[in-house]
Formats: sequence, structure tokens, C-alpha cells
Amino acid sequence: MNTETAMKRRDQRLRKRLLQVLDAAKIRPEAGWAGGRFLYDVVDGALPGGQEFESDDHFAALIRDLISSGYVEERDDRRYQWQRQTIDSTSYRVTAKGTLLLVEELPVDPLVEDARRRTKS
Repeated sequence: MNTETAMKRRDQRLRKRLLQVLDAAKIRPEAGWAGGRFLYDVVDGALPGGQEFESDDHFAALIRDLISSGYVEERDDRRYQWQRQTIDSTSYRVTAKGTLLLVEELPVDPLVEDARRRTKS
């Protein structure tokens, strides 16, 4: 397996783990917000070596993919607008669409690891 394929699969796994953690944090529809640093630490600490985030920017890029696909919402938690927006001052929560993807009610998305993809290949 080449390096590019390995990195792509790692990112797919990390996106799925992000969705899983956010889904687990959802107690009721209006709740479920989790801070960016909390997400980073939980997902990064739960996976074996070589499967973690490279940096805060890598985390931000992967969560941004999920946001742009409609699977995750973002909330700006900065106290002052002049503060730099970082993962420490941003919260996220899974959307209904993200939950549907996790329970495999939506078609396979190439951005997110999916067991259905492995059974077909």
C-alpha cells in the first residue's frame, strides 16, 4: 500500500471517529456540543500510533470536511471577536445527517470510513 492511500484511509477513520464521539455526546437534539480540544484529545488518545492527528491544523481540516458535507455544526465560542479562532474556542455537534451516516441510512460517503465499502470491494 502506498503512503497516499494509507493517509487517505487514516483520514477516513479519523472523520468517522469524530462523528462517533459527537454522536455519543448528543443527549437530546438541542444538546451535544463538544469543544474542539476535547474532541481532539478523545479521538487522538483512543487510536493506535500512526492513526492520530498530525496537528491542530490537521484536525481543523478534517472537521471542516465534515462541516462542509453537512454532518457537523460549528459554534464560535470566542469571548471576544478580536480573539483568534482556534479549536480551543470552537464547539461542534453532529447533525441529523451525520447521525444517519453513522447508522448507515445514507449512501456511502468517500470522506468517511464505512464498513459497507469493505464488503463490496
